[in-house]
Amino acid sequence: FGLVLPSCDGTSAIVGLTTGQFQASYRPAAAEAACLGHDTGLSMRVGDRSTCGQLLSGPAWSKGLGQEGRQGWGWAGGAGPGWLGWRGWSWLAGLCTAVGLLAGGLLVWTWALGGGGGSHGYPDWARIEELLAERQAEYSSQLAVEVVGRSVMNRSIYSVTVGLDLPATAPTVWLICGLHAREWTSPLACLHLLDRLLEERREDSLLRRIQFRLLPLVNPDSYVYTMTPTGDDFDRLKRKNMADTGCQDALFGGVDLNRNFPVGFESRTSSCLSYSRSWQPPHRSPDCGCDQAFPGPRPFSEPETRAVRAALTGHGPPWLVLDIHGSQGVWMTPMASKPRKAGEEVPEAWHLDFLTAFLQETYGVTYTSGRASDVMGLIGGSMLDWLHEDLGVQRAYAVELTR
Repeated sequence: FGLVLPSCDGTSAIVGLTTGQFQASYRPAAAEAACLGHDTGLSMRVGDRSTCGQLLSGPAWSKGLGQEGRQGWGWAGGAGPGWLGWRGWSWLAGLCTAVGLLAGGLLVWTWALGGGGGSHGYPDWARIEELLAERQAEYSSQLAVEVVGRSVMNRSIYSVTVGLDLPATAPTVWLICGLHAREWTSPLACLHLLDRLLEERREDSLLRRIQFRLLPLVNPDSYVYTMTPTGDDFDRLKRKNMADTGCQDALFGGVDLNRNFPVGFESRTSSCLSYSRSWQPPHRSPDCGCDQAFPGPRPFSEPETRAVRAALTGHGPPWLVLDIHGSQGVWMTPMASKPRKAGEEVPEAWHLDFLTAFLQETYGVTYTSGRASDVMGLIGGSMLDWLHEDLGVQRAYAVELTR
């Protein structure tokens, strides 16, 4: 996915981060490399300079989506709650904020994290826990880390809140990462966002008026599984949780957490495909528990999805939610479980062509956008549909980070 890496003089470079590992090449100017202080092992290229606000042709405050001499993230104005004390609020502005934090931050922190294990530069589970504890100790007045549930194997599922001093009327943006274990870029994105938020809030009064809540890693058990050296590269591909679903091979067992929500839930997958540790195509089998999209016996059957439910229903209604995955390069809107009807009116918040154009023009990264059922086909039991239909979140998006 595309991230801006500001240099000392205020210019910007684009970071290309692969799904499986950091790209090996690192090509900044020597002066910029000296400014950064270390070799991050990232591939970089120069991007165009523009702001989300300029693209939206409205009043804009921006900090680092390319505006001359500024670094950080971006904002654009609109009408909304007067308590914000600025030029207003709109769904476009909030979306630009989230995109700016995703696409406009400094990634040098990532492997200034230091210590810990992991693979290809990605932090392992122990390092993620250490990082959260370190940030809570350092930013105790701004940040709270709590356990909202436990996984199948009794690992903690953490929720992180940034903005403890805000009124109940403050808009809340949720960032949810790591439902699928093999998508390592997803937890990495949440950790990146957390550090950018903490850094930017020091000097930015606007950011201090939005509450951010993060679930950095919903599926810790299988994340650990994918990072455990076994001598078989197939183990890197574990997707579901570690529930016992009758599959002899743990790689293929478990429940797909993004099929375990109630809206459009299917008690079986339509295919019931069985997989093997070879490059042979999967074959149909009565043993649905081995299917990569096995939804589980019932909605919220899994402790991980119950933790998500507890987190998102334990506070006021979310204003915006990003469910972050990797790596198909698409922004998806509801619905996933229902086809589009002829003549169906599309809500304003689902028109994302401006966003994909902005990402392409500013960062040179290619995303598509669309209704989830159009992009992925009909999918039952997704978190996206649950957010929209059961929780009433108008601005719910599933983001597949680009390769």
